[in-house]
Amino acid sequence: MLGQGKDIIIAFIDNIAAKNFFHFNYTRTVFFLVIGFWVYVSWYSSRIISYIKMKQQEKNVEDISGINKMTSKVTDEVNKDFFEIGKPFLDEFPRIIGNTCFLILELAVLQLPLLTFTISATEAWIIFIVVLLIIRYINRWISKTESAKSSFRNVFWILLSVLIALIITASFVGEINILVLFFLLLLFHVVFIYYTNLRRVEMDKKAMAARMEVMQEIKPTWMEKTMDYFCVPRKEKGYYNWFLIISIAGIALYFINIISLPFARHIGPFSTVILAFAVLLAFGNVVTAFSVRSKTNFHFILFVLAFLIGGLHETHYVRTKDLGNQDNNYGRRPLLKEYLTKWLSQRNVLADSSGNGYEIYFVMANGGASRSGYWTASVLGKIEDASLFRDSGSINPPGKFSDHVFCLSGTSGGGVGVATFFSLLRDKQNQKSIYTQSAQAFLKQDYFTHTFARMLGPDFFNYIIPFSARIDRAAALEKSFEESALEKRDSILQVPFNDDFSNFPAIKDDNVNLPILCINTTRMQDGNPGVVTNLTLDSATFNNRVDVIKLLDKKVDITLTSASILGARFPYLSPAGRIGRNYFVDGGYFDNSGAGVVQEMIRAIINIGKKDSIDNGQGSTLYQQVRKLHFKVLHITNSPVILDSNNITAEAPIKNDLLSPVLTILGAYDMQTTVNDVRLINFINDINSFTNNKADYTQVPLYEDANEWKQDPLNERSKIEPSYAMNWFMSDTTLRRINKRLLYNPQLKNLISLMKN
Repeated sequence: MLGQGKDIIIAFIDNIAAKNFFHFNYTRTVFFLVIGFWVYVSWYSSRIISYIKMKQQEKNVEDISGINKMTSKVTDEVNKDFFEIGKPFLDEFPRIIGNTCFLILELAVLQLPLLTFTISATEAWIIFIVVLLIIRYINRWISKTESAKSSFRNVFWILLSVLIALIITASFVGEINILVLFFLLLLFHVVFIYYTNLRRVEMDKKAMAARMEVMQEIKPTWMEKTMDYFCVPRKEKGYYNWFLIISIAGIALYFINIISLPFARHIGPFSTVILAFAVLLAFGNVVTAFSVRSKTNFHFILFVLAFLIGGLHETHYVRTKDLGNQDNNYGRRPLLKEYLTKWLSQRNVLADSSGNGYEIYFVMANGGASRSGYWTASVLGKIEDASLFRDSGSINPPGKFSDHVFCLSGTSGGGVGVATFFSLLRDKQNQKSIYTQSAQAFLKQDYFTHTFARMLGPDFFNYIIPFSARIDRAAALEKSFEESALEKRDSILQVPFNDDFSNFPAIKDDNVNLPILCINTTRMQDGNPGVVTNLTLDSATFNNRVDVIKLLDKKVDITLTSASILGARFPYLSPAGRIGRNYFVDGGYFDNSGAGVVQEMIRAIINIGKKDSIDNGQGSTLYQQVRKLHFKVLHITNSPVILDSNNITAEAPIKNDLLSPVLTILGAYDMQTTVNDVRLINFINDINSFTNNKADYTQVPLYEDANEWKQDPLNERSKIEPSYAMNWFMSDTTLRRINKRLLYNPQLKNLISLMKN
């Protein structure tokens, strides 16, 4: 529950609050039901394995005792010691598992930044070990002195009743403080401790009745037969029945979560994670129980079957749409020169008399899942909204910001962000400042929960049982976006992410329709960068980058969602997507900012102008238009970048021997993007120095720089700026931080001021 998982817990704390009082919020009820399911299944399935183990050890002792009577080499006392070695541990271990589940949740809450005073990860580990030992001695004391008392049972029922009443009450109340939830977790934990110790008393009472059943040779029921097979004592029939009931209820919720996107979003990622872990743990313990019972390693058999059967079918094809007899028209995508010529001819570039040149924007956006997509689309939306207020009374009106955008290049979450803004530009009639609002309403949705449910659901078993590729977790992520695109929202633009990519042509009816969109991806087999774009890529201009759209059959199409997610397939939530024989993964493996394709495009534009001057003279229109261009690179970042070689430290020799290749690759993963960005910045400086054009580079960072952080009130509580979690889900706390940053980011404020003036 550390690291990025904190945002999932924060999200639960934020999002479970109802909007008003006396409104039933079943998210809270489901949350505690899921915890109960997780703890009970973890505890009792472990106990079943313990029973099987103890039964086998008992049989081993009997076998050895028989041999001893014949050989007289080993005493009965040694036989007794042999059996007793593992019995106390086997008896206590299931309770340790159950208590561990509660402690993980409680300590995770205590580490949340929502609290005034939080504990560190080191402190959490110390508390975990100490409390687990204390609970061990508490259990011993209860079993020896308290559990047999009638008052012990009465206290249990009182605590259980109070817990149920508080959970129901909490489901109707509006806002709930995090400390209230922490108290409910503690109370739940205490009830569990009482329950597991009460079990000992119940077993003693029912032991005689169970022996009478055996003596009377009463025919066992199917339930009792399964208990006998797994060596579960008949006296535990009630606990075994509850185990089955709770397991069936939990599995039912699990399947609803996999099938229903609205249900998955409503219960949230935290409950989904616990639910999935509980089901998979139950499955793993059942396999273990059969393995121990039959003395056959079924885990290994399933692992081998997964390798053998899993290679027979592909489950991660990129989703395509069959067009029948129609053509997707991707063969008609324009080359860069054709698009540039039409783009310039539709703008009165030569009439610009400002002396600063005609602004042409190239937008780059770094990867970073939902935080990147939301930040990127919000920044572009705010600039576009501001440009709608510009004075258009001049001879050459400046127009909207989007009129000056030539290319949008993004990777991973940044690709989703630029694609969102790109799709909103298709509505040419919109003149209202609602781009920011529209993009934020779309991208703040939960795209993690349903995807994760598929990852730890059908995809987990897909290697052995070949389910349909339609339940692929990557497909679930894409469908989440498409379902959100279909939702009707008043007073804002609808984001057409569910529409076919072919419906977003760069040129339509011989006119420039939209900017160039570049979704950067990476081919898995050879690491070659690829681009999903509405432009036909010239291999010489774009350094042999893979034109991904060109790989599609002429009779199929993909949605804008599939196109944008193709650059955001990072492990392990989104596996590599297959088109033909090619597998594509996150573009961040090669270039996490999209700087490479932007640099190649600007260089090509300058060269197109120069070549036209050679072919048609320096008085040619195209050459004069290109000379007039003021290249503006807008780089939207969402990660702290620290370039300080003084922080380099020495590594242990064994780490050098064993992990140096891995550590080098990981370091190169980040530095390759940094080098690409610096190369682009140097290229921009060269344009100013060695050409007639002007060029500049502007970065709009999500994170604050050192000077900003010194003035931030949070600086008093933390030495460094708290991180923005990176996944396909954002808590309300994260959203509020990003929205606040949108208001106070100095670079963005300058851009908005320029657009308005």
